[in-house]
Amino acid sequence: MAFIRSKRKGSRTYYYLVESKREGNKVRQKVIKYFGVEMPTKEEWVSIPIPAIVPRDTFEQVQARFERNRAFAMRNTRREYLLSGLLVCSKCGRTYRGMTSRGRAYYECRSKRADISPELCPSCYLRGDRIEPLIWDTVSRLLSQPQLIIDQVENDGHKPLEHLKANLDRVGDTLAKKKIEADRMLEAYKVGAIDLPTLKRKMEEIGKDEVELNEQKLKLESELRKAEAEDLNEEKLYEFCRSLPTVLTGLNFKDKRQILREVIDKIVMNGDLATIYGIIPPPPQENSEDASIVFHSSY
Repeated sequence: MAFIRSKRKGSRTYYYLVESKREGNKVRQKVIKYFGVEMPTKEEWVSIPIPAIVPRDTFEQVQARFERNRAFAMRNTRREYLLSGLLVCSKCGRTYRGMTSRGRAYYECRSKRADISPELCPSCYLRGDRIEPLIWDTVSRLLSQPQLIIDQVENDGHKPLEHLKANLDRVGDTLAKKKIEADRMLEAYKVGAIDLPTLKRKMEEIGKDEVELNEQKLKLESELRKAEAEDLNEEKLYEFCRSLPTVLTGLNFKDKRQILREVIDKIVMNGDLATIYGIIPPPPQENSEDASIVFHSSY
């Protein structure tokens, strides 16, 4: 049996044709032939454009999901922590990890480990029995206020349905007019009002306009479907929010953690100050009950 091996030396790559033979309990290998190939320099490289397999925005969304999954991975931890993957250090930018000492849960910045960063982070340890109830009670209290949620969603900047429908109707009317214009050009050519080169030029212009209009139509239809799916039913939303306090008080650990991960992007810790980034509607400044928590809504 023969096979090929390769080995890099400097700018050359050598390929070896090796023959393998079994003799009793031993396997002997012998190089039959070898040759070297000079690797081209960067100036000699030939650039070949490769079209994207998926759209750029889809690729970025998938990468963001990978990063989020990586942040929330369990990594064989002995116990689970409510805020795993959410807490971020304001001093070095690294995430906090959960740890247990003498039966008590703590969160520490990962830069405190010498094998991760040569410079140990000066951030403080966070006691789990203090930070976890503080975050959960604050978030659940805000999620139980219907008017805050409705105001947040209504002011999120989505295009109103009427505006999208009006634009779609306008594009549809323009497409219909382009079809009529094309028919008129053909009629003008038939009666000798225009020559063939003029007809071709006009039809090409009309064709380009139709392509652009159809692209606009597809985009608007997609936005309209999305807007209709997100359209608020205020009465149902109020009913849902009214039922939340009862639901939130009866949740188990995993349900609480899942809710926090859905509504919070990250919690930046700076000493005793926690800044929450996510889709949670921030409370009115004058009604804020805890001065140690700041909200930045990314809705």
